[in-house]
Parts: sequence; C-alpha cells; structure tokens
Amino acid sequence: MPFYQVGKLFVFKLQAELFEYAGEDFDTGTDADFVEEQQAYRVDLRMNGSGDYIEGENIKLGTTVIGECVNYSTSVSPNQLELIHVTASLRVGDTLVGEKSGTSRDIATISDLMTMNQDGNAQNLDFEQKADNYLDFSETNPFGEVT
Repeated sequence: MPFYQVGKLFVFKLQAELFEYAGEDFDTGTDADFVEEQQAYRVDLRMNGSGDYIEGENIKLGTTVIGECVNYSTSVSPNQLELIHVTASLRVGDTLVGEKSGTSRDIATISDLMTMNQDGNAQNLDFEQKADNYLDFSETNPFGEVT
C-alpha cells in the first residue's frame, strides 16, 4: 500500500518557456544582477564638467531616466561613464544628471562598446556586412524576397 501525505496524491503542473535575454533590467538582489550587468549592452561616454557619478545610480536626460551607471572612472580613463539599459538616443552635448549624486555633466564623446571587431580567425563582420544587403525589406519588396 503506497503512502500518500494527507491520504491524497497531489499533482502539480509546471509550465516553463525559454527566456532569451535581450538587455532587460533585473534587480533581484542576487547574483543574477551581476550576470545581467556583465551581459547588458553598454555605451561608453566621455564627459565634460565636474562631479562624480555613483555606480548603480540611474542617469537622467532632462527628467527622463535613460540608463544606469555601471562604471565611472576619473583615474584610469578620465571622465569615462559606462551606461547600460540606455533607452534614448544620446548626442554629444547632451547633459546627463545622476539621480543620487546630482552630478550634471555634458557628453564629450560617445563610443558603442558592442560594435563587432574583425577577428583574424572569424568572419562575423564579413557576414554582417553581406547580410545587410542580402534581403530587401523595403515597401517595394514587402515579402523580403532576394533581389
């Protein structure tokens, strides 16, 4: 005679689906935050002005939060601000304000840290450039057939 707790056999259904990380912001307070921070899309900014941003603080453009500071350096690379979860188009001259620190600085230069470099043994950049012209998704070719 099998033993069942409380005299019943409980059955639980669990449905799971694969999640593909696409730059979402997770704040769980666990090690998952570290992984999310390391894998997030980053933008490297050189800033003009004075004051220091605080790592982890939200950065505002005007009154809108546009990203999160993951690194601010004044010694290794002068006035370098690394942002993740950038939600707005940034331009040189925009003024970014730290939500906690109150630091207000202007953008001097912008570098995209996720651009692909040509590795001597890889063909990733070649494939990307050829793929850009392979399919035509314009209005004249709505079904994306090869031209």
